[in-house]
Amino acid sequence: MPPALVAYHADAGAVTLTLLGVALAILVFYYVIGWVRKNLGKLGLTQGEIAFILWGTFLGGFINIPLVPFGEGWLAINVGGAVVPILLSLYLIQKKRLPMNELLVGIVLVTVVSYLVTDYVPGVGVLSPFPLWLLPAVAAFAVAASAYWHERDDAASLAYVSGTLGTLIGADILRLPEILSGPKPEAGQVLSIGGGAIFDMVFLTGIIAIALETGLLTKRRQRLSRGGRGNPIDDEFDAWLRAKEADAARIERRHERHPKAAGRIEQGRSPAGRSPTQPRR
Repeated sequence: MPPALVAYHADAGAVTLTLLGVALAILVFYYVIGWVRKNLGKLGLTQGEIAFILWGTFLGGFINIPLVPFGEGWLAINVGGAVVPILLSLYLIQKKRLPMNELLVGIVLVTVVSYLVTDYVPGVGVLSPFPLWLLPAVAAFAVAASAYWHERDDAASLAYVSGTLGTLIGADILRLPEILSGPKPEAGQVLSIGGGAIFDMVFLTGIIAIALETGLLTKRRQRLSRGGRGNPIDDEFDAWLRAKEADAARIERRHERHPKAAGRIEQGRSPAGRSPTQPRR
């Protein structure tokens, strides 16, 4: 085969592989965006709010806000991978009125787990191997599921906030002493908190926690809504609550039919003038 033809085939193969790689990357990115959008919807956000968060995360991934000079470079925080998740967490805390005790427990637990599963590699950044980087999301899910066994919206919000803020503290802030004492960056280099944007551990932990919370508890909630058995204690409480509601409804109907008689019964006397506990003569 002539050399020119061989070179042509080689170039065509390289172009084909490049196009396939680009197409695969676009497909993965499209799938991730759809998955993130779906899970953000479980927080009770509007479509406008979700679009703002997605665009802010995507475009903000190219923006680093310098915090302090570090060597000949800067230590910065990324808008898409850290600032947007932090602002969303603060918004959910205010909007959902999340209980502070459960929230603090979740943040502390995720902070500890995030710190244990990450490591700082000089010149590279804070890394966590698969599947260990999933554990902070599992911890956030566990706290949210125990705090809100029935309310999906509130549980998802607690899972997101715990996962996001806990990972930010454990994987980034607590690693700052190692980072600052390590090799200094060269001129123009930036070490960015949340620099992975939509693929950063801070951003993904909150989203994965939502997915775990809604996915693993949906079947149980559906079973309870159909009257199936769940936790025995929950079932006993639900039965007691239904009985009390039925008693209240029965008393209300009695008030409507016989208001005067019902009033005498409430005062401890029956319609015939006897005490309810007094035996008939």
